[in-house]
Amino acid sequence: MNPLYRKMLILSVSIAAFAVGMTYLLVLFKVQGTHRDLRHGRFELIAKEIDRIVERSMALGLNFSELNSLPQAMQRRQQSDFAISHIDILDAQGKTIYSTEPARVGQSTIAWVPAFRTARGDLWRYLADDDAVAGAVVKNNFDVVEGYVAVAYSAKEGRATHEQMRDGLRPVALVAFGVSAAVLFFALSLLAWRFERDVKAAASRLTGNDASAKPLHGGWDSLIRATKSQFADARGALTAWREQHGTIGK
Repeated sequence: MNPLYRKMLILSVSIAAFAVGMTYLLVLFKVQGTHRDLRHGRFELIAKEIDRIVERSMALGLNFSELNSLPQAMQRRQQSDFAISHIDILDAQGKTIYSTEPARVGQSTIAWVPAFRTARGDLWRYLADDDAVAGAVVKNNFDVVEGYVAVAYSAKEGRATHEQMRDGLRPVALVAFGVSAAVLFFALSLLAWRFERDVKAAASRLTGNDASAKPLHGGWDSLIRATKSQFADARGALTAWREQHGTIGK
C-alpha cells in the first residue's frame, strides 16, 4: 500500500475510534443515568405516600411513635413492588421505630445518616452497590423534622439492566465504527487521488505548454498562468542582464 494511503487509513481508524467511542460512552452513561433516575423515582413515590400517611395521622393529634396502623400500610406498599427489600421509618436521630422487618426495629443505620443531613427538600436518597434507598422527610405541623421514611430496594436489577444496555449498544457501536472508518478513508483517498491528478496535470502543463489540454479546476489554471508569466519574466530579465553584462566568467 502507498505510504500516503497507509497513513490516511491509520488516521481514519483513529478518528472513527475516538468519535464512536466517545459517543458510545456518552449515550451509555446518559441512558443508564436516565434509567436509574426513573427507577429511583418509582420508589420515591412510595416513600412520599407513606410520608403523607404519617403526617396526616400526626395532624389528627397522634404521636409519631403511636401510629399502630402504620405497619400494615407499610406491608401493603412493600407487597406492591417485588423489588422493595424493606420499608423503615426512623426517628430524627436515625433509630428505626417502624419496619416491615421486625428485627430492624430499634436499630440505627449509620450509613444513611449523611443522606439525612444532605436531604434536598422533602426527599433524600442513599445509593450503594447492592442496595439503594429512596427516602422522604417526615415533618410535623410546625415544619420540624420528626423522622424519615426509607424505602430500601435492590440495585442488582438495575445493574443487570445496565449490562444489557451495554451489551446491546456494543454491536451498534462496532458497526458505526467500521462504517465511519470506511467512509472517512474513502473520502480522504478520493481527495488525495484528485490532488495527485491535478498536481500531475499541472506539472505536465508547466513543462509541455499544452494549450489544447483540458482545463483544470480549483484555480490550477490561474496558478499555472501566473507561474508561467513569472518564469517568462524571469527568463526575460536574465536574458537582458546577460546582453548588458555578458556571461558570468567570460
